Amino acid sequence: MIHGADPSLLSAEVPPLGKYLIGFFTVFLKYPALYGVFVGALTLFVFYFLCQRILKSTNWSLFTTLLFALDPLFLNQWHLTMLDSLYLFFILLVFLLLTFIPNSSKNKTILLASAIGFSLGLMAETKAPLFIPHLFLITGFVLFKYKKLAYTPLVAVGFVAGYLLPYTYYFYLDHSFAEWIQVQKYIVRFY
Repeated sequence: MIHGADPSLLSAEVPPLGKYLIGFFTVFLKYPALYGVFVGALTLFVFYFLCQRILKSTNWSLFTTLLFALDPLFLNQWHLTMLDSLYLFFILLVFLLLTFIPNSSKNKTILLASAIGFSLGLMAETKAPLFIPHLFLITGFVLFKYKKLAYTPLVAVGFVAGYLLPYTYYFYLDHSFAEWIQVQKYIVRFY
């Protein structure tokens, strides 16, 4: 795919974002295990900052991140080209961005709502988007609680942008919107 193949022809049940990233690490860096290391490091980075926002203590945040990093499920995926780590990265990123909503100004809330939606869209492009409705509800609850529900359409616009961005090349290959819908139906039926 990284050489220009149609993203719907290889494992069509998996959205293209993860396939593009794995392909990048395989073709350009010649070592696909670096994908797992890269995504794992990004996940730990976001997890640490999420802990920092919640615990407000560097020591406890480092300790919690260390415990998370040593978890066998997480540790065993460091060298693998699996999409689970990337999925987790986007989940944690959404929660991290949500922690900034309560004290944000109007401009910052616009940016945060769009970034949350974009992250949710990219998350949906990683694996089956089973948790997207839950995260939308949590986002809506946070926006409602802090009287910022008017920014919900920005979450939706960000989601659409994040969801469609990995399909840019697919549409460049002259596929129609109807064909794209068929691919989406196949993904839904597969899971």
